[in-house]
Amino acid sequence: MQNSTSIRKKTINFIADPITADVEKIVYGGYGLVRTKEYGVILVPNTAPGDTVRITSIKKRKGVLHGQMENVLKSSEHRISPFCIHFTKGCGGCQWQHIEYIEQTYIKKKIIEESMERIAKTKIILPPVIYDSQYKETRIRCVFHMSQKKPNVPEMGYYKLNTNEIVPIYECPLCVSPINQKLAVLQDNLHLLEHVNIVSMISNGKNVHVHIEGRGFARKKNIQEVHTLLNGQGRDSIGVSWSGEKGGCQSIGPECIELIVDGWRYLANGETFFQGHSTLNGKLIQIIKNVIGKREGGVLLDLFCGVGSFSIPFSSQFNKVVGIDNHKGSIRLAKESTKLNNADNIVFYRQNLESNECRIHESSADTVILDPPRRGCTEILLKNLITLNPFHIIMVSCNPATMARDLKFLTENGYEMTSCHGIDLFPQTFHIETIVHLERVK
Repeated sequence: MQNSTSIRKKTINFIADPITADVEKIVYGGYGLVRTKEYGVILVPNTAPGDTVRITSIKKRKGVLHGQMENVLKSSEHRISPFCIHFTKGCGGCQWQHIEYIEQTYIKKKIIEESMERIAKTKIILPPVIYDSQYKETRIRCVFHMSQKKPNVPEMGYYKLNTNEIVPIYECPLCVSPINQKLAVLQDNLHLLEHVNIVSMISNGKNVHVHIEGRGFARKKNIQEVHTLLNGQGRDSIGVSWSGEKGGCQSIGPECIELIVDGWRYLANGETFFQGHSTLNGKLIQIIKNVIGKREGGVLLDLFCGVGSFSIPFSSQFNKVVGIDNHKGSIRLAKESTKLNNADNIVFYRQNLESNECRIHESSADTVILDPPRRGCTEILLKNLITLNPFHIIMVSCNPATMARDLKFLTENGYEMTSCHGIDLFPQTFHIETIVHLERVK
């Protein structure tokens, strides 16, 4: 007979027997949360709130028990049939196709509220999440991963959830059709993509730009053939760029495409970041515009500015706009985009905002827009903001947990939150764009 210590250790790290439990709610990461008296919380993918499920393969990962759903014993009223065959094969590009879309927006609202209360120690009641019910064919920017594990048989698609295993994707129902058309061409010619890790595409609904990243993908013959195939023997005008591990970027054909959002013109390509929803990108700009309000004068500081997504549309409301980003290609295209929009009061420059040496010297900025990567801001950057002491800070993030963490730092150092909004730029996934407005406490 085992002693109690060894039993407790075993049950914490691995549970051999299946468990039947009710799914209490869905949490960030896409998992259903179940509570058990014996083992505490267990996270289970592919579940819906209100499901009763049988759970197996329960193991601890990163300090939390995770299990697999063996079968649904009682279905949630919000459970539906997935619309994509890739989802049923385990594709991790989406996590919630089995949940009614309206319910997804309610879940995301609760996730933001709970993150703010649990991490930022701030209780809020969020307005309804803004969404587009016609979510299919709305994704204008996609990143496809590649695996070279099988000799002479590379695979391209999305990762399975929590693995590096590729689910080959030949068509994604969420992507705009021009991306799917080029994806199909590449899938038929994978032999040309040896040593490739990532293929990124962006489309304006007509044109597409493709960026390829790989360890040794620099053979001119392969690049030229990919470009020719994607251009349909000259009928299209598709640009292809590529970069290796040592950096640097080369291209054939157009170096970028033009996108129009809310009347503003932007240049972007597959290498640069751009918000990926065809109908809601303009809504995001409108939310921030409403937060800024009617004003003229002052200085706007746009951190992690990318190709100028926020710098450009708000330039008319400020005397001066300063955009900062560490991506060389983004800064170059942002400068070109200012010319398209006759925005001559914007200055863009390159700086690593995640470096421990980061120092921001725009001391006259009274408004800051902050759109960091999913991992959030460094403490050095947040301390820089406190030193700058702007009156307004507008934070934009697709990760409620890291946003709440950064918000807590700012509210403990002289700021208070005045509004919070959610917008679903990532339908069928657990990601949710959140916009928070903070003002300096007088």
